[in-house]
Amino acid sequence: MCLDLDHFKTVNDVHGHQVGDQVLKQVASTMEENLRPSDLLARVGGEEFQVLLPDTDIEQAGEIAERIRSTLYDLEIRLNDKVVKITVSVGFAQTGRDGEDIDSLMRIGDQRLYEAKALGRNRWVTG
Repeated sequence: MCLDLDHFKTVNDVHGHQVGDQVLKQVASTMEENLRPSDLLARVGGEEFQVLLPDTDIEQAGEIAERIRSTLYDLEIRLNDKVVKITVSVGFAQTGRDGEDIDSLMRIGDQRLYEAKALGRNRWVTG
């Protein structure tokens, strides 16, 4: 899964980079709480994350993505006197169906992530 926080630049612009850093930490922690022990979450830059879901079919991946999406949508991140709300867009790629090597899977997952954003954000796209 390729995940990108929606409109995160606005968080930094409105609340400052220190608040943005705290939001990223809370989001990462919340995502990790919604993953299985075998899943691997990584921040790949800025507000972008990737999750490897071993031994997972596309239906199971959709369930995990929806759990993350809905949990982040409902989350109110409170920092001092500020409340920050976050949504996430997600794109998937599946070994076999979409490619065998990590570069192909990352490229296709990223394309689908941007499709999710083009469709209005706060959603996931499997292809």
